[in-house]
Amino acid sequence: MPLQAHLANPFAMLLNAEAVLHEMHCSASLEKLAHKVHHPLDKVVKARLPAELADFDATVDAAIEELPPEPEIAETDFAGFDDLDTDGLQH
Repeated sequence: MPLQAHLANPFAMLLNAEAVLHEMHCSASLEKLAHKVHHPLDKVVKARLPAELADFDATVDAAIEELPPEPEIAETDFAGFDDLDTDGLQH
């Protein structure tokens, strides 16, 4: 499909990706643009927190590790709830 057809119907470009890539690689105006390849996942950047915020995070993390395990809930704990209506009232 010629370039003029793409300009007339920009949605046609969605159907012919090869033609779009070809036009991008051959475009003199795109070549003139400044460009840089970024690889944001290549290195891990840790956020620097203020000291008091880092201390608070460490305190919360330590408190979470010290929590007792949650108790198991048996089916018998829900006995009697089958008779309740959606508003929570027994009818």
